[in-house]
Amino acid sequence: SLTHLSAPGGRGREAMKAAGILPSFRGVAVHDAWSGYFSFTECSHSLCGAHLLREGAALKERFDEEGVWSEPILSWLRATKRRAESGCAGEPQELVGHLRALVGRAYRSLGLSPPDSDRKSACPKELTSRIRWLDRLWFYAAEVVRFGWDL
Repeated sequence: SLTHLSAPGGRGREAMKAAGILPSFRGVAVHDAWSGYFSFTECSHSLCGAHLLREGAALKERFDEEGVWSEPILSWLRATKRRAESGCAGEPQELVGHLRALVGRAYRSLGLSPPDSDRKSACPKELTSRIRWLDRLWFYAAEVVRFGWDL
């Protein structure tokens, strides 16, 4: 596991190309879900669990104090991480299925349907921050759970 920090003039795709790693990287890039990372297609991607857990915890604290829709997801992510640390947490499709089931329940508890396309969910403005987190978990489910099987 290596970390490279660079400041070649921004965070965009051109800055990342100038840093010189991602254009030729063939491993697994672990990152937040910023879209610029996904433009590098020669590598595999995994979303950073710490980012997802922090964002989910902040959303729970601000919008879901009872943990009705957020806690099942957060608990599952933490439990899956523990299982991964002791071996393998499960098969990729199984993990994606579990995550999508939990995220689907979260959408429905907010009065929305899970996305049926590759587009972001349309939602009332007051739900935007919650839905964007759920959308990341939904659309990038394989990249979210990669830590559970690609050790």
